Amino acid sequence: MTKKKSEVPYWGAFVYCYNPDVNKILGSFISFWARNKFEALNALRDHLPANPDYLDASGELRPYTLLDLRQIKPEESAEWAELFMSFFSNEFGGYESSRVTLSA
Repeated sequence: MTKKKSEVPYWGAFVYCYNPDVNKILGSFISFWARNKFEALNALRDHLPANPDYLDASGELRPYTLLDLRQIKPEESAEWAELFMSFFSNEFGGYESSRVTLSA
């Protein structure tokens, strides 16, 4: 038996990585559905390679830092993304940030 999306927790993740090839820090807010924290971490690892800035020259995922992973309400996703973008901009001044919403 599978749960309906409305019964599955919604997650928000804040991650960043350093790309030494272009001397750039990239930060992302990613929101998605996952049944538990383990699946949320796996979903994060599976979807980060969709952004080429997170990959090295050989196509492998660069080391990244997970700043936060928490359950949020889907309708709060935009607010959390805005807070992260503001934090990221203040901390790393002018570096690139992105918001991604994953769907199952």
